Amino acid sequence: MQFVGVAEALIGIGCFLFIGTKANRSTAWFLATLLAVPLLISIKHGFVRQYIHIINFFCFAALALAFIGALLPVDGKRSIVTFLVMLNFGIVSLGYVFAPWDFKQAMAEATGVRGASLAVDALRFERLRSALGTKTGHSQEARVEPEIRAIIGDSPVASLSLKYSGAVMEGLNLRLYPVVQRYSAYTPYLDRWNAAWIREQGPRYLFFDGEASDYRHPWAETPAMWMEVFRWYDTRRLGMRSVLLERRAAPRFEGLRSIGHETIALSRGMDLPRSQEPVFWKMACGTSAAGTLRKLLFRIPEVAMEVEGPTGDDKSFRIVLEVLTSPVLGNYLPASLTEFASVLDPAGNLTPTVRKLTFAGAGVSSYSPICQVEFLVPAR
Repeated sequence: MQFVGVAEALIGIGCFLFIGTKANRSTAWFLATLLAVPLLISIKHGFVRQYIHIINFFCFAALALAFIGALLPVDGKRSIVTFLVMLNFGIVSLGYVFAPWDFKQAMAEATGVRGASLAVDALRFERLRSALGTKTGHSQEARVEPEIRAIIGDSPVASLSLKYSGAVMEGLNLRLYPVVQRYSAYTPYLDRWNAAWIREQGPRYLFFDGEASDYRHPWAETPAMWMEVFRWYDTRRLGMRSVLLERRAAPRFEGLRSIGHETIALSRGMDLPRSQEPVFWKMACGTSAAGTLRKLLFRIPEVAMEVEGPTGDDKSFRIVLEVLTSPVLGNYLPASLTEFASVLDPAGNLTPTVRKLTFAGAGVSSYSPICQVEFLVPAR
């Protein structure tokens, strides 16, 4: 239904540009060209991030209408066009800007007050530290566990967790990788950027709470980065809320070697090869024509990866198919904090956790039904 609102807003802008503007057609085309890219970016921002960010599109559309009104006639024969366009846009935008949200919250987003206040608060470092301390003090989940804090000491450390404000308040020697929040590294380029940092500049310690954003799988969310974590880090300590990893003197293995290729139907998934050593897989799936259009204009709907365990137990996670061009751990893919600690245990006592992977969700139709999969194992 949100896309209907976007369509109505864009149709209104088109009508305002071209109906009754024959004498000013060159100006109308200039404005259309000038506003096309910003409108597309605004749509992408609002409808990829979703939730309250949708307000930003309708606010920019209102700004575009005002800009057009300042340069094209709005009186005389154009007055009825102006009235109908503004009336329709007002009704539509009110339904999307204010109806779903608290009025104060919507006003703060629409006027830019929310963004400005966040920026000002972030620049007041003492106030920011005080706010972080208050939140951390009331949330045990945000605190670094005492036994892990004691091990880290003054050594450099990076956080793979969603929340790491506790690391600042505990006075840790915190290091930040290029794309600070892992869920933001949603393209192969960004994922590999973080991976290169882990490989070349990774600190002595990493800690991780086992969580991921929006029901994603933590490893499949940023597979290139986790590959380097797997190569370079061992479990040092498993706590109740997080696992502490320590950098190795040398990588577990130098690289991967291919053990086979397979063409699969995306909706049917794939069985993983049986092996005592870790098996990785990577997949290349092109987008369909409809998927390419969705990706350009709006967003591709959710794709889920169904993970079937050896005993038939199933788990489902959201994934971004594009990043799966980097190798993903297959047969030992961890899903819980305990499993992550086990996979990274230097003793190497691994228990298979995955037998088969299938892919489902509304977004599957946006990709080619046939995908190319390559299976790999460590080259020792």
